[in-house]
Amino acid sequence: MRTDPDAVLLVDMLGADRDSFVPLLSNPAVSELAAVRGDRVLVLDGKQAQALGLQTTAEGAQRIRDWLAGLDRS
Repeated sequence: MRTDPDAVLLVDMLGADRDSFVPLLSNPAVSELAAVRGDRVLVLDGKQAQALGLQTTAEGAQRIRDWLAGLDRS
């Protein structure tokens, strides 16, 4: 890969949480990323990322904000 992100946000549309992304995260190119090696990966429930329900979308935005704030402290 040409980039090495500090953090990765994944949106789980299947309701399987991190299990949905095992093939991706175990891919050699992805598993070597700093974010993956440092476990700086947030898996967000699909409902919290879609604008279908205002409450769940707001919760998702709050979760992302808190996660990013925590990354800044580490």
